[in-house]
Amino acid sequence: MKRILVLLIAMACIPLQAKESKPEDMQVRQIVVGMDVDVAADGAVSGVVPDLRLPADLRQLLVTRVSQWRYRPATWHGESVSTKAYLALRLSVAPEGSDGVVVRILGADSECAVDTGYCAEPPRYPAEAAQANTGGTFVYALAKDANGKMTGVRMLSPTGRPLHMVERAMDKASRKSFETSRWRPSFANGNTVACEEVLPISFSMGSSSADGTGQAALEKLKEKMLPQLSEACPTVVLETAIENVLLYSPAG
Repeated sequence: MKRILVLLIAMACIPLQAKESKPEDMQVRQIVVGMDVDVAADGAVSGVVPDLRLPADLRQLLVTRVSQWRYRPATWHGESVSTKAYLALRLSVAPEGSDGVVVRILGADSECAVDTGYCAEPPRYPAEAAQANTGGTFVYALAKDANGKMTGVRMLSPTGRPLHMVERAMDKASRKSFETSRWRPSFANGNTVACEEVLPISFSMGSSSADGTGQAALEKLKEKMLPQLSEACPTVVLETAIENVLLYSPAG
């Protein structure tokens, strides 16, 4: 497993000479790795495809562990269906002893945490918002066809009142980012489907992002907005607790 530490640090773009470095000389590192997950209609994991850049032994550890996880089943037209999900796992890699390494799962992020090519492009922070020293959170319903191509977008929040000038600028920036983004197709029982996704955009001074800051809060906001969609995309929610879970240690 010493080889895993060397390769993971290399993936994190940290300069390392494998022949000269010793685990005890290395600090704890964090990386994000992605994987595609097939989820059955009952919420069980039926298949896992990890990042092929990972060392083979680490890939197997991840496949074995993720295969045991459970999801809240996805639904489509009121029925539970099988679907596909994407995981962006945060891992910590720490040396232990003279020739050992501890790998721990810290949690899961949105797909935007890794470079998959399928993610909302972060909107540009509008000059009007910067001058007003303000931000805001917007929630959209993104319609896409069976190939994942965006076919429409509508605002779910805020609603019921006209947007003020700064909000209009942030809304415009958000919609422009959608037009330049790529989206994954959604699946129901092995077939791609046209559907709508909930997408929050959070602006704060100095940055803006499709997954924003306060990821947990935005995920709750997404779930709250789902009932407003008539054709919500089949979406699963990970029910297994994975935060700070030990994936590997020399002691087994």
